[in-house]
Amino acid sequence: AKALSFMYALLEGISKALGIERNDINGVIEMNLERHSYDVLVYDNVPGGAGHVKRLVDKESIYKALRAAHDKVSQNCCDDNTSCYNCLRNYYNQTHHNKLQRAFAKEIVEMLLREIVM
Repeated sequence: AKALSFMYALLEGISKALGIERNDINGVIEMNLERHSYDVLVYDNVPGGAGHVKRLVDKESIYKALRAAHDKVSQNCCDDNTSCYNCLRNYYNQTHHNKLQRAFAKEIVEMLLREIVM
Protein backbone atom coordinates (compact mmCIF):
# COMPACT_ATOMS: atom_id res chain seq x y z
CA ALA A 1 0.00 0.00 0.00
CA LYS A 2 2.88 2.40 0.76
CA ALA A 3 4.62 1.72 -2.54
CA LEU A 4 1.39 2.06 -4.52
CA SER A 5 0.46 5.30 -2.77
CA PHE A 6 3.92 6.72 -3.45
CA MET A 7 3.89 5.59 -7.09
CA TYR A 8 0.57 7.30 -7.82
CA ALA A 9 1.71 10.47 -6.06
CA LEU A 10 4.93 10.44 -8.09
CA LEU A 11 3.04 9.94 -11.36
CA GLU A 12 0.78 12.88 -10.51
CA GLY A 13 3.85 14.95 -9.64
CA ILE A 14 5.66 14.06 -12.86
CA SER A 15 2.58 14.93 -14.86
CA LYS A 16 2.19 18.34 -13.22
CA ALA A 17 5.88 19.30 -12.99
CA LEU A 18 6.76 18.35 -16.56
CA GLY A 19 3.46 19.25 -18.21
CA ILE A 20 2.74 15.70 -19.32
CA GLU A 21 -0.81 14.44 -19.85
CA ARG A 22 -1.38 12.15 -16.85
CA ASN A 23 -2.54 9.26 -19.04
CA ASP A 24 0.66 9.47 -21.12
CA ILE A 25 2.78 8.04 -18.28
CA ASN A 26 2.26 5.11 -15.98
CA GLY A 27 4.15 2.95 -13.57
CA VAL A 28 4.40 -0.44 -11.93
CA ILE A 29 5.72 -1.66 -8.61
CA GLU A 30 8.28 -4.44 -8.62
CA MET A 31 9.58 -6.21 -5.53
CA ASN A 32 13.36 -5.96 -5.10
CA LEU A 33 14.29 -9.18 -3.29
CA GLU A 34 17.93 -8.21 -2.85
CA ARG A 35 17.11 -4.98 -1.02
CA HIS A 36 13.86 -6.18 0.58
CA SER A 37 12.06 -3.19 -0.88
CA TYR A 38 10.05 -2.11 -3.91
CA ASP A 39 11.16 -0.46 -7.13
CA VAL A 40 8.91 1.99 -8.95
CA LEU A 41 9.19 1.64 -12.72
CA VAL A 42 7.86 4.61 -14.68
CA TYR A 43 7.14 4.27 -18.40
CA ASP A 44 5.63 6.15 -21.32
CA ASN A 45 2.07 4.98 -21.82
CA VAL A 46 1.77 5.94 -25.49
CA PRO A 47 2.37 3.70 -28.51
CA GLY A 48 6.01 3.88 -29.50
CA GLY A 49 6.85 6.00 -26.46
CA ALA A 50 6.92 9.77 -26.36
CA GLY A 51 10.19 10.24 -24.51
CA HIS A 52 8.55 11.59 -21.37
CA VAL A 53 10.50 9.32 -19.02
CA LYS A 54 13.79 10.48 -20.58
CA ARG A 55 13.01 13.92 -19.19
CA LEU A 56 13.47 12.52 -15.68
CA VAL A 57 17.19 11.81 -15.97
CA ASP A 58 18.38 14.93 -14.19
CA LYS A 59 18.12 15.67 -10.48
CA GLU A 60 16.22 18.92 -11.00
CA SER A 61 13.38 17.18 -12.86
CA ILE A 62 13.06 14.54 -10.16
CA TYR A 63 13.07 17.25 -7.49
CA LYS A 64 10.33 19.21 -9.29
CA ALA A 65 8.25 16.04 -9.69
CA LEU A 66 8.62 15.23 -5.99
CA ARG A 67 7.70 18.81 -4.99
CA ALA A 68 4.58 18.61 -7.19
CA ALA A 69 3.75 15.18 -5.71
CA HIS A 70 4.10 16.66 -2.22
CA ASP A 71 1.76 19.50 -3.14
CA LYS A 72 -0.76 16.97 -4.44
CA VAL A 73 -0.79 14.81 -1.28
CA SER A 74 -0.62 17.80 1.11
CA GLN A 75 -4.06 19.12 0.12
CA ASN A 76 -6.86 19.08 2.67
CA CYS A 77 -9.07 17.05 0.40
CA CYS A 78 -9.67 13.87 2.40
CA ASP A 79 -8.50 12.01 5.49
CA ASP A 80 -4.77 11.17 5.58
CA ASN A 81 -5.58 7.47 5.93
CA THR A 82 -7.47 7.35 2.66
CA SER A 83 -7.41 9.08 -0.72
CA CYS A 84 -9.76 10.76 -3.17
CA TYR A 85 -9.94 11.88 -6.79
CA ASN A 86 -8.26 15.19 -5.87
CA CYS A 87 -5.06 13.52 -4.67
CA LEU A 88 -4.25 9.91 -5.61
CA ARG A 89 -7.28 8.25 -7.14
CA ASN A 90 -8.22 8.13 -10.81
CA TYR A 91 -10.30 5.92 -13.05
CA TYR A 92 -7.30 3.81 -14.06
CA ASN A 93 -6.21 2.88 -10.54
CA GLN A 94 -9.66 2.07 -9.19
CA THR A 95 -8.65 -1.51 -8.33
CA HIS A 96 -6.23 -0.03 -5.78
CA HIS A 97 -8.45 2.69 -4.28
CA ASN A 98 -8.88 0.81 -1.01
CA LYS A 99 -5.06 0.68 -0.57
CA LEU A 100 -4.15 4.26 -1.47
CA GLN A 101 -3.41 6.57 1.46
CA ARG A 102 -2.20 10.15 1.33
CA ALA A 103 -0.19 9.69 4.54
CA PHE A 104 1.86 6.85 3.03
CA ALA A 105 2.68 8.86 -0.09
CA LYS A 106 3.45 12.02 1.85
CA GLU A 107 5.82 10.18 4.22
CA ILE A 108 7.91 8.73 1.38
CA VAL A 109 7.92 11.92 -0.70
CA GLU A 110 9.06 13.97 2.30
CA MET A 111 11.83 11.48 3.07
CA LEU A 112 13.09 11.66 -0.52
CA LEU A 113 12.93 15.46 -0.62
CA ARG A 114 15.06 15.62 2.55
CA GLU A 115 17.67 13.36 0.93
CA ILE A 116 17.94 15.33 -2.32
CA VAL A 117 20.41 18.16 -2.01
CA MET A 118 19.74 20.90 -4.58
